[in-house]
Amino acid sequence: MQHRNRIRIGLLLVLACFNNCSMLWAQSNFSELKSIKEKGIDYKPLKIGEKVPDILFDKIENYTSNKVRISDFKGKLLILDFWAVWCTVCIKQFPKLDSLQSMFKEEIVIMPVGFDGRENGSIKTFLQSRKGTQYEIKMPTIIQNKQDTILERLFPFDGLPHEVWIDKDGKVIAITDHEKVSADNIKKVLTERKIDLPGKKNVVRISSTCSPILLNGTNKPDFLYGSMITGYNDSLSFGGVFGKQCDSSIIRLFNINKSIFDYYKLAYADQIKGNKDDPENVIIVEPTTIPFYKDLKDIRSAKSSIKDELRRNNLFSYDLILPKYYTLADAYKFMIQDFDRYFNIKSSIARRTVTCLALVKVPGKEDKLKTSNNDQLPLFKMLDEYNVTIRNYFIKVLIDHLKNFNPTPYFMIDKTGYEEKIDIDFEVKKPVTLDNIKMALKKYGLDLQIMEKEVNALILHINSEK
Repeated sequence: MQHRNRIRIGLLLVLACFNNCSMLWAQSNFSELKSIKEKGIDYKPLKIGEKVPDILFDKIENYTSNKVRISDFKGKLLILDFWAVWCTVCIKQFPKLDSLQSMFKEEIVIMPVGFDGRENGSIKTFLQSRKGTQYEIKMPTIIQNKQDTILERLFPFDGLPHEVWIDKDGKVIAITDHEKVSADNIKKVLTERKIDLPGKKNVVRISSTCSPILLNGTNKPDFLYGSMITGYNDSLSFGGVFGKQCDSSIIRLFNINKSIFDYYKLAYADQIKGNKDDPENVIIVEPTTIPFYKDLKDIRSAKSSIKDELRRNNLFSYDLILPKYYTLADAYKFMIQDFDRYFNIKSSIARRTVTCLALVKVPGKEDKLKTSNNDQLPLFKMLDEYNVTIRNYFIKVLIDHLKNFNPTPYFMIDKTGYEEKIDIDFEVKKPVTLDNIKMALKKYGLDLQIMEKEVNALILHINSEK
């Protein structure tokens, strides 16, 4: 692959001067965290190798007692899994954690720690609503209300999931992300009594963007105009800003840790739009014989053991600063030029015929889709990774759900022409094949059909090596 061997990618066009414009740089919450005294105890962030205080928790579900202490698990590997109801990644890993607990039985305790957030009671409500589903939490679960802050002080975090590994002697041996909680790593701890895992990095969140984000070092000049592409940066949070910044003195476009496809989709968003029933974001890479970069969705679905490598090889950050008289449309044009130039691509929009998987309404069938109550609150409830209950939503919500596990390489589109809001209990048999999906849709008078369609497509033509 072109440029694969480069760890850091730089494209810098800079006109800089030193003036009085202040540079405000975001600092991680970790650097500002101070020890706080509570009930006479000075709780400070713990480091690897330090012993965990024998904390008493009096809000716990799925346990033989209504109270529990850290010392109750002495002699076992204890993994605290910090999560919240709004964290999709947290919820999706519960089946994995439950399997690991079953695999290692009495040797370990995996204990989810749910943070209620703004309203007390959200964790308990969630636990009740997921009973009988794939995401039911059967493990003992500590509940942390707004007033419960000891764990946050001992193990400060800037994102969830957050995993704290405590050994048989009650000492912290690792603080990692969720991907490191695996059977292989648990076996290493149990057999070797040690673990050598990369710690979870403090993520910097950008609170002010007057200065270039992607420059290294502390002596950053005041940045008047320029653009930069860098490789994956695991110390910066995902996200971006588009528009006027720094008291409207500049126009800025930046994004962190995205795929090449994400940048091109953003830049060509207005031009790639087609008709209502066209597939979204059709991107065609030519020629197909040349290896190309992975998309973000491919990285998310990959095995945990190779995700870090895939991120380093396929994700990039971009920062563009322009004088204030430029428009956002101008910024997108500059971004296209930068990416075309560096990645040796000729990008364009063209009409192409593509194969689609169309959701259609079977003629002559009774309407079993229409919602029974237009006044009810919309409901989208995941029963597991595939099965879902939908109430009082438009059919696009169903199609977006089906796209997540489309078993074909074809673009999924809506050809139902159905304008009413729907109620549906989508239940598909495993394995999740096209035939089984069609069977689940059949009872609602729906079908999936393969068809050809001419659409606006974003063409990424890879130029030959110069």
